[in-house]
Amino acid sequence: MRRWPLGLLILGSGGLSWWMEVDPNTTRSVVINEILLINRSTTLDEDGNRSAWIELLNAGRDEVDLCGFALSDDATLPRKWILPPALLRPGDRMLVHASGKDRGMHANFDLTPRSQLVVLTGPDEGTADAVALPRQTEDRSYGRDPDGTGRFHYFLTPTPESTNRGLSSSTPIPSRPRLYPEGGFKGERIDVDLSMELPTDEFEIRYTTDWSPPGPDSVLYAGPVTLVPREGSKVVRAAAFRNGDRVSEVETHTYFFNRPSHDLPAIALTMDPSRFRQVHMHMRERGILSERAAVIEIFQADGSRAHALAAGLRLHGNTGRFGPWDTKKSYRLHFRDQYGKGRLSYPLIPGHPDFERAVLRAGNDDAFRKQPRATYVRDQLLRQLHEDMGHLVSHGAWYELYVNLEYKGVYNVAERLDRDFFSTHVGGLDWEIWRDEAPDEATARGWSELLESVAREDLASERAYERASQSIDIESFTDYMILNIWAQNNDWPHKNYVAARPRGGKWIFLVWDAEMSLGLHTESYDLDTFERAVTRGEVGISGLLAALLRNVRYQELFLERFEGHLRGALSPDHVLGRIARLRATLAAGVTAEVREGFSEAHAALWARNMSNLERFARSRPRAISEHVYRSPRLTVPRVIEVEPARLVLDGPQEMQLYGAGLTESTIVVVGDTRVPVIRRELPGSITVKLPADSKLAGKPTITVSDPSRGRTTRHDLVEIVLSSEETS
Repeated sequence: MRRWPLGLLILGSGGLSWWMEVDPNTTRSVVINEILLINRSTTLDEDGNRSAWIELLNAGRDEVDLCGFALSDDATLPRKWILPPALLRPGDRMLVHASGKDRGMHANFDLTPRSQLVVLTGPDEGTADAVALPRQTEDRSYGRDPDGTGRFHYFLTPTPESTNRGLSSSTPIPSRPRLYPEGGFKGERIDVDLSMELPTDEFEIRYTTDWSPPGPDSVLYAGPVTLVPREGSKVVRAAAFRNGDRVSEVETHTYFFNRPSHDLPAIALTMDPSRFRQVHMHMRERGILSERAAVIEIFQADGSRAHALAAGLRLHGNTGRFGPWDTKKSYRLHFRDQYGKGRLSYPLIPGHPDFERAVLRAGNDDAFRKQPRATYVRDQLLRQLHEDMGHLVSHGAWYELYVNLEYKGVYNVAERLDRDFFSTHVGGLDWEIWRDEAPDEATARGWSELLESVAREDLASERAYERASQSIDIESFTDYMILNIWAQNNDWPHKNYVAARPRGGKWIFLVWDAEMSLGLHTESYDLDTFERAVTRGEVGISGLLAALLRNVRYQELFLERFEGHLRGALSPDHVLGRIARLRATLAAGVTAEVREGFSEAHAALWARNMSNLERFARSRPRAISEHVYRSPRLTVPRVIEVEPARLVLDGPQEMQLYGAGLTESTIVVVGDTRVPVIRRELPGSITVKLPADSKLAGKPTITVSDPSRGRTTRHDLVEIVLSSEETS
């Protein structure tokens, strides 16, 4: 069988080209007749999705058996997808969805706006037809004109499974009108020009300013649309019509004249007001059926319009979804083909340019709606600190939210912890994710197997501990627990945790919904959340921590990482720096929100609450250290405090160590110097003798160990100065 070579014949976009030599023996009656690359509003498949499609046409006089024919978007793999057997009579058409679903009439490849070629090969593997794809626009097909035999042109109106007809052009046809100037935050009167280029003069532009999409009876555009501040902000929506039919997408631009704040970027949602009420008030509805279509506009902090697309909007969260009409609630944005683009390709969160969905967090528990101690920042702060500890997190950014011009307040826009998130940040497609919401059966089984194995085995055994560490990323788990213990998280660990793994891999742990922490429910900073983390919930992560703490090696690791993080990401200086940046970012936005929804006094209250958050950051390390090091759950020898805490070294000196598990046989190393234990005073207290060694000057570490019971190291318990320094 002869295979036909690939070389240089077809010129593609971007300077690329291919030789697709057509086999003279291959039946030429079957051709690629029409292609739609960017499907926003035409044919739906049987799943209710919109995808790119390819129309094949039997343009000959004889019936053709498609058995053995293939389609591809890759010149080097021309037989990527074999067509299902079918008979095409003369004039018959076949529509293939280029969706990547690989079933029925769905090809195993997905055509995108970046695709550059479609190839049809016959049963003898010769090239039957090939089409290079120049730049395409939304809902404008690329097809033969005349139908079946002519050159490819752009069609104003796609005609899947019917004759190519209607207006066409040799150059791309715009999909939507142009509004100039673009929407944004304006300071004075503006005149908005509406324009569009179509391959005919027989069309008109109609527009609305009441949020509704324009129809054939909407206002006819005859000159600039004048917008003035005294009439308030407006949403201008425009579309092109021909003979009463809409022949373009609806273009939506929001023009604001009064802005509560000027420091944050903004998101504006435009949708049918009744549909938004359905989203906001149907609190028990969940899933895709609860979504309603909306136009999303994104504005930079300077007020300029940066990006826009359509998406699905639904409520997000559990308890936060309940409440009357004026309740500030959280939402979720889903970017689906059925609304427009299947993904958001814009850095909604700086440094993260690609999203399948995003969460608009209202702050629920950490907002004045529910809490007088509200700061709005607790969840974002904990996620940032978790990343500073070296772990994967859901990133977030701050925005003002408007719905149909109504100001809704400051929102934390965050990545949702789903399969797309893990695939994007880690790689791989097959992720298991355990969260409060019901997981799939396989994930539930995998999580249950982990908990059952931990409950069944005694992790004090090194062999059992090693087995557990094959299923759990020990460092990820430990740091996650340390962070929430330090943060005094009150709504955890019995819920509000996320664990994930590539199927069959190790579980990692991520912060989510951590608002009820950092002193939200009490101004106290000395609660024993170490003990709470072990006992609150017999299963789940409480049970995991309790089981792991039976192992001496794990106790050593836990305390080592605990000490390290209290001197690093969780140190007062580092946390205060994070708080200062959050305060600077949100000051104007939160002040604007509380003035709108509460009172001027709440702005001052927010400032006090941020100061209390700083007090927590300064005071918490010492308080939680006391609880951890005094816990009877630990069996390793450890030092809790030292007397004297400041020591002048003018000769050999005695120093008393107070702690647990300390005996005459305890090995004590101060800095790099091993020092002798000279006596045991009381249970948990020993006295050591320091030599007159200048190497001990400063704040040396204190390490205590026992060959059978483990080893721990403490920092900053003692300051040693030389007598010469003291004198000077």
